[in-house]
Amino acid sequence: MNMLRKVFHTSLIAAMPMMLSASAATATQEHAQSPKQSDNIVHIVIPKPPKAPTPVKVETKNSNALDSRAIKFSKRVPPGYIPPEQRKKSVKPTTSTNNIGGINQERISTYLRAPFIDLQEAKKNLEAAGFKIITQTAIDKKGKLTVLVFTSDALEKFAVDNHAEFLASLRLLIDKKDHHITITNPLYLARAFIQKDDFDTTLPKQIIDQIKTHFNGLVNSKDKLKYTLLPNYRFMHGMPQYKDMVEVAQGDDLLQNIQGKKQVVFQQKLPNGAVLFGMKFRRRTEMFPFRIGTNNAALLPYPVLIKDNKAYIMDPKYYISVMYPLLKMSEFMTIATVPDAILKEAQHVFRKKK
Repeated sequence: MNMLRKVFHTSLIAAMPMMLSASAATATQEHAQSPKQSDNIVHIVIPKPPKAPTPVKVETKNSNALDSRAIKFSKRVPPGYIPPEQRKKSVKPTTSTNNIGGINQERISTYLRAPFIDLQEAKKNLEAAGFKIITQTAIDKKGKLTVLVFTSDALEKFAVDNHAEFLASLRLLIDKKDHHITITNPLYLARAFIQKDDFDTTLPKQIIDQIKTHFNGLVNSKDKLKYTLLPNYRFMHGMPQYKDMVEVAQGDDLLQNIQGKKQVVFQQKLPNGAVLFGMKFRRRTEMFPFRIGTNNAALLPYPVLIKDNKAYIMDPKYYISVMYPLLKMSEFMTIATVPDAILKEAQHVFRKKK
């Protein structure tokens, strides 16, 4: 043991110079790497930042060049487009008294209505306005609804020239039930019955002026349709239009066959040789206005046209709906049997007497 201690002591003494030398070298290296210290103050050297680069000035000849890639939207608008901020002003309703029988906001009324007057005064006013009365007929047995059929030479010629013979006469309804009168609008009927894109509206408007002059308090009816829709009007898809007339008889003795029959309430011979006549129906058929509205009963008596040895009627599904433009499907279903009944009675009236 003592021998080992001597050997370890001797080795340690021999290694001391080397250890001191390494320690000194390490201290010297740390001193060189650390900041200067004196009196517990640490001196830190902050490096000087680099100088900012000089900006490069860019000059362009076109000042809009920088916007060339901007997203731009077209300012084109559809024809007739009205900006939202202007719509309230543009849809301001036209006062009905300023445009009786005319087009208001693209729509036109089926009828002109006025305060009640009796039959004699209505006749007097029509004649004063230059019209001739063809007939008067009661729609019901109690006489609550009476229709005056009237025309003029100019109206008959206008109807024939435009191949719209059903336009050759107009109707005035005296309604004791609802206490007013109703007159069919000639411009409405002309647009519905004349099957071409344009026609001279001078005469229909002139007739409206004649009526306005001799009937006080006229207003446009609530029944109306879009004016441009009328030539191709149908109640719904698949239903008949004006052009889909129904031939109910043919032969060279059609006029002779209807003479003296109580169903025929008037006959109107036209300049082209055609004859327009009005038909009364059996009570059960003729009472259909009481189901869907007596205000529009001026569509009766039902018009029938004899032309070129053939007899035609407007399809009842068309004629009833165009004269009742506010008619709903549920209301139409309440008279579902009426169109067929009208067709059968129109065919029957031409049968020869035995």
